[in-house]
Amino acid sequence: MIKMTHQARVLKNIESLSSLTDTALQKIDVNILTVSSRKMNDLLGNSAYADYVSLQNDETVTNAIEAIGWLYEEASLQERKLKDLELAEAYCALYYTAMALKKIDIDTVMTQIETWGEGSIKPIDVMRVVEYADRYLIEAKIIVRPYSNEIEADDTIVSAGGISLISI
Repeated sequence: MIKMTHQARVLKNIESLSSLTDTALQKIDVNILTVSSRKMNDLLGNSAYADYVSLQNDETVTNAIEAIGWLYEEASLQERKLKDLELAEAYCALYYTAMALKKIDIDTVMTQIETWGEGSIKPIDVMRVVEYADRYLIEAKIIVRPYSNEIEADDTIVSAGGISLISI
């Protein structure tokens, strides 16, 4: 089995959560991953984030979650925690990816299918990713909440299920 890095696991989660093309996934660079990590630190608080980083380096935990046939319901608490928090980090990265896409001048992006003769050009569907930005961040907050250090963490309160969001 080839050992995956933390970044590779987060990118794999991003790929499974979104319908981004390979080209779009390649645009998720170190800057987006860095601000996603920073957001995780804000959401968890410093001490809980340090625990999360320790889990990323715990070979027992990482080997277990990368094993073929790994099941969440049979996993240890540490395995579940790492899996959940890497998923939340992927949602943060999708949020920041959507924010980056929002900066694209929409007028220069083709929004309708162009056809001529036998050929066709399909539009870039950035708007769907942009529309989901807030949902991505809400989902990350929901996943992180049970693991956060309430005193140090971001004061945003999110209800279970992602139905409502209250900012303080």
